[in-house]
Amino acid sequence: MRRRDALSLIGLAASCFVSTRALADAIPPDTGAADIVSIDVAGSVIVLRMGRRERRARFTQLTRVTVGGAMAAVSDLRPGMRVVVRFAASETGRESTTLVSIDVPSRR
Repeated sequence: MRRRDALSLIGLAASCFVSTRALADAIPPDTGAADIVSIDVAGSVIVLRMGRRERRARFTQLTRVTVGGAMAAVSDLRPGMRVVVRFAASETGRESTTLVSIDVPSRR
């Protein structure tokens, strides 16, 4: 019985390691480069392509937007622009969907 318990414990530990690793790979960092796929200014929603993944995010009145280092408005953003985004910290451990900043390094 002890051997079965030990094998069960080893299996459980291995599955936790694999699950944690898969989760870490699935969640992009809080800051990253992205391409704007679409933007709905009225609905406060932006769709970003981050690597191979599309990610839907929300912006608020407090989201800082810059274009070429100068303050800008969300309405200045266009699909196809390359941006650097920063998401709000998540206290739940889940992926945050609220943007703190959207920076366009230079105008296209």
